[in-house]
Amino acid sequence: MFNINIYQKYKVLEIIKDCYKSYDSCDDKWFKNDEYTNEYELNGVDLINKINQKLTMKDFSDFQINNEGNVINGECFNTLILIINTFEPSDGTGTEFKYYIRDLKESGE
Repeated sequence: MFNINIYQKYKVLEIIKDCYKSYDSCDDKWFKNDEYTNEYELNGVDLINKINQKLTMKDFSDFQINNEGNVINGECFNTLILIINTFEPSDGTGTEFKYYIRDLKESGE
């Protein structure tokens, strides 16, 4: 089980896949896709606020949660994978926010 609490620090890898229209047209050739990657450390309060901000976006559509174990230097650590999707039905655009979240205390960093 993975626990996010306000007293802990977390390492977060954020991958954002953005689908947007580069021109105001209904033609599929105007859709563009960009991908951004960020890595940072957050305390539990800031992490919970960041997740809440995404879940309350006006075009929020769904989210997925997965908890998987990773082996780092011969030790097994839990990583929470959180995927939050947005979708704007009026124009077909949307964004996928994927977060790999690891407890810094557990990982020894």
